[in-house]
Amino acid sequence: PVQFFILILSPNKLYFELVAITDDDDALPSDPIIYDILRLIPHKCSEKRLLTNRYVGFIRVSDEVIFTDPDAKAFRREHDEKRGKHGNDPIQQLRQEGFLRDDSWSGEQAHIQENDVLVAIIEGYSAHGMSDLYEPILYNPSF
Repeated sequence: PVQFFILILSPNKLYFELVAITDDDDALPSDPIIYDILRLIPHKCSEKRLLTNRYVGFIRVSDEVIFTDPDAKAFRREHDEKRGKHGNDPIQQLRQEGFLRDDSWSGEQAHIQENDVLVAIIEGYSAHGMSDLYEPILYNPSF
């Protein structure tokens, strides 16, 4: 199973929660999409004050890839590669969907990967705006 983490935070930075999730979570369908991961937030988050926000996607901390298409597959599965899920030009498809911003595609970049730290994007905030909120938390040596 793929284990990853979601940082859920308040815009005023007074409280946040880091939750661990695995792709074989009983609450997820067998081939989850980004919307399914978003639906996990209320079930995994114990800080109820964070649930007053509406979350519309994720930004991956390591490379700032943005996951906002609710219908996009959350994980790369072996059978996806065999089927050619993205048609003839998977890189172009990912660029059109907003997952890639440059030519450094690694083959796994547009899917959630093992040990990823994702930040839930609050409705009304840009991914860049979210980075202003999460950087002081994640780059704090005591965290």
